[in-house]
Amino acid sequence: MKTSCRTIMTETEATFPFLSNQCVEYLALALRKAELDTVDDDFRRFYEAPQVDDSSSSSSESETPSSGEESLTAGEDDKALTTNNNENQEKRQDRRTKSHAQSKEKETLIRQFGRPQMTELLLSNDVDLGCERIIEVPSALLSKEQRLSDSRTICQSYYDLALDMTEHKKTTIVILLRSGRFAGAVFAGNKNLHHTTSTRYTVRKGQGKAQSSQDQKRRPKSAGSQLRRAGEEALRKDVVKALQDWREHVNNAGLILLSCPKSMLKDFFDDNADLIPRSDARIRKIPLDFSRPTYQATLAIYQVLLTVYVCNRAISTNLVPKDQEDVVPTEVSTVTKEIKPESSGNLSQQKKSNDDLIPLTPLHKFAAEGKISELVQIIEVYKNETCANAIDFDINQQAGPDFMTPLHYAADFSTIDPTVAASCVTALLIEGHADPSVIDARHRPAYFLSCHDKVRDAFRIARATLGESYCDWDGLAKVGPPL
Repeated sequence: MKTSCRTIMTETEATFPFLSNQCVEYLALALRKAELDTVDDDFRRFYEAPQVDDSSSSSSESETPSSGEESLTAGEDDKALTTNNNENQEKRQDRRTKSHAQSKEKETLIRQFGRPQMTELLLSNDVDLGCERIIEVPSALLSKEQRLSDSRTICQSYYDLALDMTEHKKTTIVILLRSGRFAGAVFAGNKNLHHTTSTRYTVRKGQGKAQSSQDQKRRPKSAGSQLRRAGEEALRKDVVKALQDWREHVNNAGLILLSCPKSMLKDFFDDNADLIPRSDARIRKIPLDFSRPTYQATLAIYQVLLTVYVCNRAISTNLVPKDQEDVVPTEVSTVTKEIKPESSGNLSQQKKSNDDLIPLTPLHKFAAEGKISELVQIIEVYKNETCANAIDFDINQQAGPDFMTPLHYAADFSTIDPTVAASCVTALLIEGHADPSVIDARHRPAYFLSCHDKVRDAFRIARATLGESYCDWDGLAKVGPPL
């Protein structure tokens, strides 16, 4: 008989901020005793998830103006006080409504992000009891070179980062930049010290391209193009001004979380070379998708990327007969084998092998390439019940490295040709009856990959055509109101 182990269940025991003494203690435990049989009871505590204190952005309530008694009679005084109280109540109600909407936006973004890619560090392991204890830390907190190191070096890097930022009270800078939009914030622990947002006119409605991208092909001289170029220059100045105002915090920062398109990276580093050079070791790329840079997006990203989890994971012990050793151990080894990313070539080879496990179907390929005629044709063929392969047809099949459906690929094609992407989405939803509530490996419904109004409108038109009972349009599919 041959024994093999397989993970069957993971239960979260504790959740707490990365920049906390508790996290430093756990990382020290993982570094010193990677294979302990038991863990001290002092560490078996529950910590709430970090709640960002955004009180710095709220404004103080207006005080009730006082009036001289000599200028008002008793009746007029009471009437003035009543009016002022009503105005103050309306202002407080407006602030509560706005705060509730912002909190709802933040919670929606956190649900959309889900749990990012995590690095598991072993705290204890007891095969006899069938359980192990691990700490999960977001992989995005380390640089690419650090993530490619061995397990002990990775644990040491996490420990050094958490200890350094906690002891020296270093800040974290979050910078979100898109064409026409900028949002930035400075965090220290669980407090938001500063934040700013900026919006400029840089993209022509309906085209979906920034003016700088359009100028690479041809340089129009219309009044609108000149306004958009001025908007791009103004946005660059807004970013420079914000970082210069935060110079002290930027110099004291331990992490700089940056999300910026490749087309804007050069201008960003050229404008801020004295504060954030391109080779700055503190820069970390944000691996989360969000629709537009907002203050609530900075709060959600900071909370998601700086939250760690302590988990108890149960392990089952399976006895494998000798006559099945050639079959079963091979399958189990794909789960328990530790992959050592020694080079980028190994990573690409690993990704390629994952793609081979779940190959793209013709529907995926046609949707990804925007071949609308072939897409409609294959949908009609497979809809025919007399087709021999119709029983194997699944329009919601998930494939590729991110386990995306054909509808995901069609929506993602909006970055290349929004008109064709909208047609592909319409064909898959209305003709093929695809399910828009299916999420990929990054917890995204297909609607979140739509980066153009034409494609989003295609989803909303399909919602009106198929009806509200077709799926959970609001809760799971996240599609806007029907058109």
